[in-house]
Amino acid sequence: MNRKSAASESTETKTVKSPGRKKKSPAAQAPRQLTSDMFGADLSPAGGTAFRVWAPSATKVFVVGSFNAWKHTASSLLKKNDDGTWSGTMPNAKAGDTYMFYVEGPQPEFAREMRDPFARELTLDPAWPECRCVIVDPQAYHWRATGFTTPKRSDIVVYQLHVGCFWGPDRPHRTAKFLDIIDRIEHLSSLGITAVQFLPIAEFETSTSMGYNGVDLFSAEMDYEVDEDTYLWTYINRANTLFNKKGFAPVTIDEARGSYNQTKLLFDLFHAWGIAVIPDVVYNHAGNPIDDRSMLNLDKPDPDKNRSLYFSDKDHCGPVFDYSKEMVREFLIRNALFHFEELHVDGLRFDQVSVIDHEGAPDGWKFCQTLTDVLFERFPDAILNAEYWPVNNWVVKTPTNGGAGFNSTQHDAIRRTVRAAVRNASHGMATFVSMNDIAAALHHPDFNADQIFTALSNHDIVYAGDGMDREDRLPKLADNSDAWSWYARSRTRAASGILLTAPGIPMLFMGQEMLETKRWHDSRQEQFLVWWDGLDNGVTTVTDFFKFMRDLITLRSSNRVMREGWVDTYHVHDGNRILAFRRGMTGEKDMVIVASFNDNTFFNYEIGFPQYGGWQEVFNSDAYDNWVNPNCHGNGGYVFAGGRPMHDMSASAAITIPANSILVFRKE
Repeated sequence: MNRKSAASESTETKTVKSPGRKKKSPAAQAPRQLTSDMFGADLSPAGGTAFRVWAPSATKVFVVGSFNAWKHTASSLLKKNDDGTWSGTMPNAKAGDTYMFYVEGPQPEFAREMRDPFARELTLDPAWPECRCVIVDPQAYHWRATGFTTPKRSDIVVYQLHVGCFWGPDRPHRTAKFLDIIDRIEHLSSLGITAVQFLPIAEFETSTSMGYNGVDLFSAEMDYEVDEDTYLWTYINRANTLFNKKGFAPVTIDEARGSYNQTKLLFDLFHAWGIAVIPDVVYNHAGNPIDDRSMLNLDKPDPDKNRSLYFSDKDHCGPVFDYSKEMVREFLIRNALFHFEELHVDGLRFDQVSVIDHEGAPDGWKFCQTLTDVLFERFPDAILNAEYWPVNNWVVKTPTNGGAGFNSTQHDAIRRTVRAAVRNASHGMATFVSMNDIAAALHHPDFNADQIFTALSNHDIVYAGDGMDREDRLPKLADNSDAWSWYARSRTRAASGILLTAPGIPMLFMGQEMLETKRWHDSRQEQFLVWWDGLDNGVTTVTDFFKFMRDLITLRSSNRVMREGWVDTYHVHDGNRILAFRRGMTGEKDMVIVASFNDNTFFNYEIGFPQYGGWQEVFNSDAYDNWVNPNCHGNGGYVFAGGRPMHDMSASAAITIPANSILVFRKE
């Protein structure tokens, strides 16, 4: 979402049905087939390259490039087809050549070189002021981790990052590259996350961006490419070190030239290390700004109304796609398939599907239904995560039942309530903290737990510098005067503990695992960058928090009940700022989580337990303050629930609850 107000994600959660959505018969929702012809530039096994572009109002379309000296002559003229596309084959065009479409329109003044909307890669030509398209060979990169299996949604812990800011040398003066991330894959693997979510990587017009103003949707951002062999060799060596550790063959430099192949290399490395890849895509609008050689002006069907071939007259941080046109719908569906078929992603996060629905009505919802039908028909295990505000359970219903067909969506209840608790707790013990609100947020009556993505921070919430109503990172929210104080550390641990023990698919934002205190900004200014030095140099506050997060994620991943079990919030006390909830499922040992936002430790706090007998204290967040905390309060790793029934539970125990903490107990 490009410069969208935080309020759009912070509206009160409610279930709404999109207007006019009626149940459709199964026959009406049968997956439609895309046309078999390729678009863009398609290398032929027999030599040469076939080109195809949609430009129904053009009077002539030529393909020009380095293979024909950029001449628009009879030999480079494409043939117009009945569907408004133009196609032809250039026998001398090969992988690595650059090209453009030269389009002549019905008006004499409309004649110019235009980029291919389906171009897999763009490059800057020193002899030309505009970027140009590159013919790529889809077979040039040889995939290694082909045996990787997309994890179940319930097994996912997501890590969201921005390529240009995440990690790299001299980040304030140099955009980080795809291949810079190689240096941090082992870090992410050690943390225990099972999926990485990239903010959008499509080529955008501005020098820096959150990613939500993409213009060339099939082409990766040029600034993320390592384009000189001298530097590329160092990345190849580091990549091969990681491949070797997992028993895979080394990659060659010929496989890794260009942003298209470097994207593949990075995704392949993540799979080699057991981490799924879920990029963010933007199908509700295109970039703002958007230049006149892009698909915005590829063809002018109605120049008097200034209507674009691909876009409607609506705007949402950029022109909204025209979902009423079959070719536009097909363009976006092909882009989604491109991510799966050519980049081997495991899923996609779809930005602001609510905009597609409302600004694209009545066709946007139908587009979503077709999109999800086609993707699930070909990739049944895909993770299709739709952002929709306010929260709308119809987005995860099947098209047969009138839904949009996605299998997961964003949910803000835990984020709103936990952040509110942290903020209010920061004002001292005299301020009311609603544990009841958190308890209610743990229940999602209109969703299954594996249908919702939950987070405490994300790229929108903790963004800096645009004058909109954003929020601080959790440690700053927990103690505005000192984001590294005991209050900040302990409250952030308690909040993170709730997120990672609650139902849903938890998501972390880059730096969150290291107690990052600063907001982020895509400009790469030093004051907004993730502070890796704290972890790399062994700063105790940072390393202790990383260990806390790593161990908590490990606890979640090693206990199925934490990932798939039901939840019962059975003790909630706003005055004491205490919440206890149970995670359970058939065939698994019950687990009890006790959370506190009280600045004081409770001793002999009587609390119900679901079953009589011994319970292991398997996690105590207080131990991670100056690890191992010599002043840790807790229960010695064990409690015996032999007391009277309490809180609608069959037994009880008197336990110690450390100040601002999260405790986890598991039945013996």
